[in-house]
Amino acid sequence: MNEPDGLVLLFKPESGGESVLIEDNGRVAYAYLMDGTGTICAQVWLYNRCVAPDEPEWTSLEALPFANARGYVRTDIDIPLPTASDDFSVRWHGASGGTYHADILIGDNIVARLAPGVTPGWSVLAAQDGPLARALVANLSL
Repeated sequence: MNEPDGLVLLFKPESGGESVLIEDNGRVAYAYLMDGTGTICAQVWLYNRCVAPDEPEWTSLEALPFANARGYVRTDIDIPLPTASDDFSVRWHGASGGTYHADILIGDNIVARLAPGVTPGWSVLAAQDGPLARALVANLSL
């Protein structure tokens, strides 16, 4: 799946109505946290499959979904991009309906974290906080 035509995955915890939707359109990937009513309550950029643009795309709605710009993308780490839907998983932390967050994994690597009302969420591939993702640091805790 080096250049997928489209990948949409939905993950739900055993305990409740929250869910995580992951979309990879072959160019860029995002994850969305949805509450028990199906309303998106947080989102985060996961990765670019395309070359990171020099200038941010988020000034033009025609570019949706936005690729993260070069200055906002880490180049010092190498997390293999998924090649199959089985490469993704979600770990839920906290109580359903209470304080919780969801970690998105590719293989054994935590690549992002979503928490209700925190948007954008955190991405390990974000070099700095921006409108698409906050930089995920090792000591992040909620």
